[in-house]
Amino acid sequence: MYLTKEEERMLEGEFGSGVAYSMRVLTKLGDAMDAERMIKPVSSHIVSLGYQGYGDLAKWCKDLDEKMLDDVKQFRISATTNPKFFKPEDKKLIEKFGMSSSTVEEIREGVNWSKKFEDLGAIPAYTCTPFFVYPIRKGEHLAGAESVAVVMYNSIYGAMLNRETGPTALSSAVTGITPEFGMHKPENRYARVQVDLDKALKPKEFTRADYSALGYYVGKIAMDRNVVFTGLPKDMSVGLLKTLLAPLGVSGAVMLAHVVGVTPEAPTLDDALMGRKPEEKIEVGKEQLEEMYGMLTTTTEDKADIAIFGCPHAPLEEINEISQLVNGKKIRDDASFLIGTAEPIKVLADRMGLTNTIEKCGGLIVTDICPHLFFNPGFIDIELKHSINTVATDCTKCAHYVSGFSGGKIKMKYGSVESCINAIAKRGD
Repeated sequence: MYLTKEEERMLEGEFGSGVAYSMRVLTKLGDAMDAERMIKPVSSHIVSLGYQGYGDLAKWCKDLDEKMLDDVKQFRISATTNPKFFKPEDKKLIEKFGMSSSTVEEIREGVNWSKKFEDLGAIPAYTCTPFFVYPIRKGEHLAGAESVAVVMYNSIYGAMLNRETGPTALSSAVTGITPEFGMHKPENRYARVQVDLDKALKPKEFTRADYSALGYYVGKIAMDRNVVFTGLPKDMSVGLLKTLLAPLGVSGAVMLAHVVGVTPEAPTLDDALMGRKPEEKIEVGKEQLEEMYGMLTTTTEDKADIAIFGCPHAPLEEINEISQLVNGKKIRDDASFLIGTAEPIKVLADRMGLTNTIEKCGGLIVTDICPHLFFNPGFIDIELKHSINTVATDCTKCAHYVSGFSGGKIKMKYGSVESCINAIAKRGD
């Protein structure tokens, strides 16, 4: 792979050991992917298990991070941060779950590793949906991890990036470069799988859970291939598109999804396919959606111990929708209710009175964290005020990871927002 003179100097250690280590990471990636050169992205989304994880895994990742950050005084490009494992400053969350002060302090020591990235110039977004708070133009090159950010930046914004790892994303922030391959090259951005909806389906009447189930089903078949959806409403909001596309990177590894008449590179089906014929056509009907609901639901119980929304983090429109549905309801004393979002979005929810409505009924809007991680025995086994054995959610990503990380110990109830609220509401509400 060709390197410029400055890139060679970085690799040889002239700019410090951290830059040199990061260059070795990126050059090995480039060689493995047959990249011919490096390019300069405008930003990188950092996903470090140093502040996302807990225990031995987090310690190992911090050691790796330190190698890449040694002698580094400032990131060379803009960088945004993925959610933390926990937010020790969130007193409402701590009180809601009855966490002990010793547990909070133990976790605080780990998540404070994120301050290291802030000191180097990272934007402290702490969200898996940075596209809601950090705008990007069509055609701009990015680096970074987080499957939701990758598929959304590529698909909805027309930016160009690959699905990377935590170390490569951090290496790009340190060096300001990334190998040119995959989605960075226009000729690789055509759809290989065409997704058509059964004519009996009425997507205008879909709930968010329906759209999420659709994306989850397609991801399982498409795997890492680009897809194109036909027959979807032309007026889909960015928030609804997030709900549809996020699961593509959970059940599969899709990096780019065109929606005909909606996304910037797919004004027509032929444009999305770049004049080619699709390798495979998928038709999705009611039967396929019901199959996903059945797969993601692992309990027969009507009740749940907690309802979780905002996985990936919810935009304002989603919080507003949930707020309207819970207004006037009251959840059970032994149940909980969380919505995950980015801090700037919560500020607006506060100003609109949405936060007050949600807290009045017994729920919480949480920021900077993944709302499903800190109580999951797959990450940490802590004592909470109420046992969490069953989770209700309308997010396939949440259902997939909670069930998987807990080894099936936590049961899932997958369905619409309304059905999830009903699962935690007091009888008669």
